[in-house]
Amino acid sequence: MSAELSANGEGHFNENDSDFVINDSNEIRRLELQVPLDICEALNELTAKEGFPTLNRYAVALLAVKATGSPQLNLEEFKALVSSNRQMMAIGRNLNQLVIDVKTANAANADLSVIGNFRFGVLEQLREQIGRHTTLVRQVLAANITRWNT
Repeated sequence: MSAELSANGEGHFNENDSDFVINDSNEIRRLELQVPLDICEALNELTAKEGFPTLNRYAVALLAVKATGSPQLNLEEFKALVSSNRQMMAIGRNLNQLVIDVKTANAANADLSVIGNFRFGVLEQLREQIGRHTTLVRQVLAANITRWNT
């Protein structure tokens, strides 16, 4: 998944790392901020509360939200979407297998009523998986948008 995201220029992460990258640009500029101690302590608390692994990553996300107007994912949200994407790939493989089975049955002039019942069961399972997937994505994105709009 990480390789696929990197290949598309969308970002990458390593589940063993404490940080992740959404924008994989090599062009970065270092900024130094001098922040009063009480604000820094509050930012450290917000960093943990908002689910970011480091204060630096949270600060970059805050700045990116203001600069681009688009919400930024924390590590848990990103992992949830990666997991959701894996589930969608599995659903796609199941659909592909179903199509292969139908083509094989048609080519062999098999009894399609038995295969039809099987296909209906598989389609019901896939419908449920897609429903869970869309619910997860909706929840992750809604939580993300809520976080940045408060």
